[in-house]
Amino acid sequence: MVQSGRWRQPAPALTRSSGGWLLGGGAPAASRTAVKDLGRNRAGPIGEEDMTKRNASGARIPTNPKPAGLGRLSRRRFVKLAASGTLGATLLHTLPAPALASNKEVGTITLDAVMLSYIAAVPGSGGSSTFNPLKGYSTIFNLSIPGVALSASPGASATGLFFYQQTASQKVPGALDLMPAPHIDITNTITGGPPQSSALYGLLAPRFKLKGTPEELNFHLLGPIQAFLVQIADLLSDPGMVGVSQDTAQSMSAQYVSSVPDLIAPRYEQGQLFEAGAGSNTMIFSSSDFESGTAQASVTATITAQTGFTSATVKDALAVGKNITITYNSGFDKESKKALSLEISAGDTIFTSYLDNVFKSVVLV
Repeated sequence: MVQSGRWRQPAPALTRSSGGWLLGGGAPAASRTAVKDLGRNRAGPIGEEDMTKRNASGARIPTNPKPAGLGRLSRRRFVKLAASGTLGATLLHTLPAPALASNKEVGTITLDAVMLSYIAAVPGSGGSSTFNPLKGYSTIFNLSIPGVALSASPGASATGLFFYQQTASQKVPGALDLMPAPHIDITNTITGGPPQSSALYGLLAPRFKLKGTPEELNFHLLGPIQAFLVQIADLLSDPGMVGVSQDTAQSMSAQYVSSVPDLIAPRYEQGQLFEAGAGSNTMIFSSSDFESGTAQASVTATITAQTGFTSATVKDALAVGKNITITYNSGFDKESKKALSLEISAGDTIFTSYLDNVFKSVVLV
């Protein structure tokens, strides 16, 4: 069973859902209204020019040259076209290309869940494991779906997620780097048992803002967020308990691999042997303890909501009910001496640890 799920400094709301914990995400960030100063339009009417300056020979020179393609619209013709209702069509043919760039897309999607990592159950009985990602910890992932290219671009939205902070990955093109916020201490402990007693944790119903063209959209997470912590057995028996689809539940659960022949490089590295009854052992991992190669793992999440898009192509690609692929990458963007703290207390069974370079955790078998 899940023994505890502590989020300290400051402590968020922690609510029990049958079989798992839901950790609430902090108060929403204050609403902001951005006011853009568009300035004054100092140009004369369309088709006119300011001819107040002269060159060395006395000829007039314009201070506000005509936009390319509008020189044929005199004042008289402008008034005539406006009166006849044909001005808009004429401008579409005469405005330069930048002025026609109206195919910008802005919208949001909500996913049922985004897995971040897992906490291994100590084999046998009487043991426990405590998982504490430190300030140097990070999860680097890409989003992908057929029909539109997705690339991370948090911009000024790097903060405001309460538990986490986000940046565009420096290591993996198009990926998002999600890290614990500096003021947050995330500590979760689970008791021993079979492999399916291990717990998954991640973001519940995260919202992403997407902006760009119908062919390519940049994305970042929107706050506030909430997290989930749930045992694999409970998630598989009742995905609706947490609020995720069957596809998402199976995809996430499959990431805890407990078959020794499958625990191979480059994703996994064999760690140390724990004797039965050996007591508690606390390990601090640096970023360099994890292999920084090209190992990856993929999970799917189901789109549960969509807002704002106007392009039929984008609406169809990101339609509610479709699965989006989340690809996780090994390594860290930044070197850190303190990335992860694990406290493992052995029970009545001997077992070995295997380091997972992708989800930055350990498997215990």
